[in-house]
Amino acid sequence: MKNIPSRRGFTLVETLVAISVLLTALVGPMTIAARGVFTAGVARDQVTAYFLAQEAMEYVRAVRDGNGLASLNTDPQSPSWLTGLATYCESTYCYVDAKNNSVASCSSTHASCPALKLDTSVAANPFYVHGGSYSDSPFKRSVRLEQVSADEEKVTVTVTWMTGGLSKTVTLVDQLNNWQTF
Repeated sequence: MKNIPSRRGFTLVETLVAISVLLTALVGPMTIAARGVFTAGVARDQVTAYFLAQEAMEYVRAVRDGNGLASLNTDPQSPSWLTGLATYCESTYCYVDAKNNSVASCSSTHASCPALKLDTSVAANPFYVHGGSYSDSPFKRSVRLEQVSADEEKVTVTVTWMTGGLSKTVTLVDQLNNWQTF
């Protein structure tokens, strides 16, 4: 009889061990990559929320400055430094639409303010606005003025949104003064 050389291959156990080692080596980086994509989305939303809060704060400053300049050019009895804001935002919540130059009351809570809508009519330069038939965004923004003294207001801008099933918030607080009194 002739000797047939024995052929030796991988056993089933060796194959399963090799596959499990390979899967372990692949799952770690894939998990890290997936978490990185999620974190990038959260960071994008947080930056957007901060810019939306800053936009509302700048709008309030612009109204104050515009009223101050208008009263310098006319008699001292013309608009108060808070004309256009105090009616809607003092001791209650309001929302501002910087693109459409409007302010409106929400109610006594931030939650009652409407969500911002994303106006993509100019694709290269989209805006967040209130109203219109644009698509809803996840962001809700409110402004609140609290009188500190006759010539000082505390301005609080809050932006909330949902991401990954969690509610997130950005809040900016600033003190504004009637610069005409200085």
